[in-house]
Amino acid sequence: MALCRGAGLLLRTLLPGNPLLFPAACRTQSSVSGVLVPRTSLTSPPWPEQLPPVCEVEDARRQAAVVSTVNGSIERQDYGRLFAVVHFASRQWKVTERT
Repeated sequence: MALCRGAGLLLRTLLPGNPLLFPAACRTQSSVSGVLVPRTSLTSPPWPEQLPPVCEVEDARRQAAVVSTVNGSIERQDYGRLFAVVHFASRQWKVTERT
């Protein structure tokens, strides 16, 4: 908007007595009210801004349950394609059971 005002001042000084050539291009107010960008999952995350705090005991219990479930699946060989993505030194590698 400052550039637009500066351009208007420049045109007024160069062309005294003449109105602006494009007055709509230098409007100081917008006729559009509200947010110009629609709310989508890209403009704002779909999860709440702050997650509620989790008790350390509850967190440790959940982690143990996940590890136990995964270890049980491995022992029973009840898994599909097992792999991991390892990120190290700004690079990623896919590691499978055969590598």
